[in-house]
Amino acid sequence: MIDLRKERIDEHWRRLFKRKYKLSLENISYTGNHLFSDFEAVFSNGLTCIVGKNGIGKSTFIRSIHNAFHSEGSNRDIFKINTIQEGEVQINVNREGNIAGFTTSIGSKISENIVDPITSFLFDPCSTIPSLQQMLLDQDNFHELLEGYQVKKFTSEELKIINYLTGNIYTEVSLVVIEDEFETFSSFPYFKVNTSSSNYDSRNMGLGELSLFYFFWLVNYIHKFDGHKLLLVEEPESFLPPLAQEKLANILAKSISEYGVSCILSTHSEHLLKRVPRNHILIFQKIDTKLTSRIASEKSEHLQQIGLAAPKVGLLLFEDSAAILFFKTIIKFSKEFVPDRFYYHHSGSEGDIISDLKRLPSLIEGFRIIGVFDGDCNSRDLKLPETALWTYLPTSLSPEEIIIKFIEKLDKDVLASYFTLNITKLNDALETVIGGDRHNYLEVLAKELDIPYAYLFSKICEKWCELNDNESALNNFLIDFNSKIE
Repeated sequence: MIDLRKERIDEHWRRLFKRKYKLSLENISYTGNHLFSDFEAVFSNGLTCIVGKNGIGKSTFIRSIHNAFHSEGSNRDIFKINTIQEGEVQINVNREGNIAGFTTSIGSKISENIVDPITSFLFDPCSTIPSLQQMLLDQDNFHELLEGYQVKKFTSEELKIINYLTGNIYTEVSLVVIEDEFETFSSFPYFKVNTSSSNYDSRNMGLGELSLFYFFWLVNYIHKFDGHKLLLVEEPESFLPPLAQEKLANILAKSISEYGVSCILSTHSEHLLKRVPRNHILIFQKIDTKLTSRIASEKSEHLQQIGLAAPKVGLLLFEDSAAILFFKTIIKFSKEFVPDRFYYHHSGSEGDIISDLKRLPSLIEGFRIIGVFDGDCNSRDLKLPETALWTYLPTSLSPEEIIIKFIEKLDKDVLASYFTLNITKLNDALETVIGGDRHNYLEVLAKELDIPYAYLFSKICEKWCELNDNESALNNFLIDFNSKIE
């Protein structure tokens, strides 16, 4: 039985990013004098999502990959890429641990004289669905055309998935796969559906509904196809409301995790990106006249610049502002999360965090409430409820104590270089805080140096995280914290 409960969907998403794939793309680069000159993109395991402004080159990128691995089994024909007249594309592929490089002209197919070829499949609803529907409407002898093909009825399991995807209740769905009849589509599906109140087919479906049917057909078509295969998806949110976008993302995760088919997806939808780790997202950005690619976890602010907000996954409770600054710095070293994935609350003391954890639910669907205690609480019995979620910041010290000790051990010239300070001014400031209240040490130092407190704290914390001596403590914290989110 197909299980679409939340727990099972969650497992599909977890497996997607952890499983091994028989085929995956390592990276792609281009040569020639054009938008993609000196451009390189590095792909992630299983799923790589691409975001960027309209007109940035995402479609050209996706189609150049599709063309390179096009074969007779591909569901879409080769595209003409008119924006790039010359140049080559180099693609490195990992097939079951063996890495091989392929080179071809941009927009062209890789030589067919290769052992164990790769087949690309493309889901691009904005282009495919209107064209497909109009092509069917233009056929005067359409019913005669269908007579030459076998009709397949959806099973109860297939009905369950398509009902989940569309939000409709179909009592019966018939499928005919039409092959080698039209130049643009070597193979495509035709659907006829029955509901309790109406009967209709692909020709008069809404574009969003037909898009979901085509997607459902394609992932099953790919599953039954022998050989190495690659799924490319271009803006699947076209024609779909937010809830349908989330459901499509869930079925995509199910298909990738179960079938082991690597996928490259371009999108503008935060609903599709909701459960994708930042290190699986590439941001395409134009600098001067050249296109660049960077991992979203490196520069999270660029997602906001193109209108993609990070879906929040949790509310974190802290003792004070120093703990919040400390966490926001160290979470940047995570491969899973960035600071803007969370809400932050200054509870007060450790006792206040405990009180908040007792009165708030820790588990909400798709959301967590977590107490983040200072490291000096690690040895104490906090007497937290069994249902609560909590973790401790690295080491056995408070964040302020960690930073103060780090400052005191640093060579003064090195410390001055962090902020381009005059060494005399730094020494004067350090003399001012010697012997003073440790609780006010960093605020007074920041004031004496004329540096914002938050910037001073975060910069020193960042340098602390980069030290090899602190790598183990940092990684242990990130592993424990990640376990609370899953």
